[in-house]
Amino acid sequence: MCLGNLIAAITMITTLPSALADEPPDGVTRVALFTPGVDGYPTFRLEALAVSTKGTILAFTEGRKGGSGVHGDVDLMLRRSFDGGKTWGPIQIAIDNGPDTVCYPTPLVDRDTGTIWLAMCMYKSPANQGTITQGKPPDTCHAWISHSDDDQFVREQIAGDLMADPAIPATTARTSIATGFLALGPKSLDEIDAGKQESDVIDEQVTLIGKGLLGLTMDCARCHDHKFDPIPNFADPKVVSGRRTATTVAPQALFFLNSEFVLDASGAMADNLLQQEGLDDADRVRLAYELTFARPPDEEELRDAIDYVTDVYGQVVDGMLA
Repeated sequence: MCLGNLIAAITMITTLPSALADEPPDGVTRVALFTPGVDGYPTFRLEALAVSTKGTILAFTEGRKGGSGVHGDVDLMLRRSFDGGKTWGPIQIAIDNGPDTVCYPTPLVDRDTGTIWLAMCMYKSPANQGTITQGKPPDTCHAWISHSDDDQFVREQIAGDLMADPAIPATTARTSIATGFLALGPKSLDEIDAGKQESDVIDEQVTLIGKGLLGLTMDCARCHDHKFDPIPNFADPKVVSGRRTATTVAPQALFFLNSEFVLDASGAMADNLLQQEGLDDADRVRLAYELTFARPPDEEELRDAIDYVTDVYGQVVDGMLA
């Protein structure tokens, strides 16, 4: 389908306000996702919805700063729902074309890969629909397509174990392992006071999230008001840390080593190494390091790996002869 047909379909959908004016059916709740006048946008028009392969509902619309006309300063806005539309996140600017126009948001989801595609039009002021139709000025309006492959990526890094779906083992493994992000950075594990130890780990996680994802030194607010950013030193320190204790990181290694997903992947890698002809144990260890860590092992790592393989092989042989 060409972009013109997609835009026409969206335009047709937005001409159904009379149908939407009726009372919703029983059991259906209507939610106003974009209210005129919010965040400096007097008009929102041309809404479009898409549901990702992970169940996230994406609601796009045009945020028109200059009134109801589709020209001038128009941005593409976005809201997300992670619970089937029961609650919605804040309004975000998805694409800002400066003082010019970006319009006709058309989201499409590839059900095979999970990629989210967003088609749109962009043109510069003082062009409008009339001048563009007449081709004046030339080379003004362009169709653009952007895409995203990381739906819920950040949420998985912060609290992936809480998002795990026991019915889907591969998903459970991925989301739980993703919280390894929280283990990055320095960790002080020699504190005698268990309560203070937990608080220190949470503080280090807040520091990592702030610096790594927001570009903010949020840990400064643990002791005093932030000197540069609007983060005060709250009377209740848990205001900043939130429910960080709900996410567990420490047992991650055990989960990683014992998950069926990792065992299957490890078995496939071992089969691949054993099928390589002309390699001895040392060569296979070197290849395994290159495939896993993108570097060769040092002498100590190579020696330990060969000793481990020799020991395990001996145990297997002894078990077969017993």
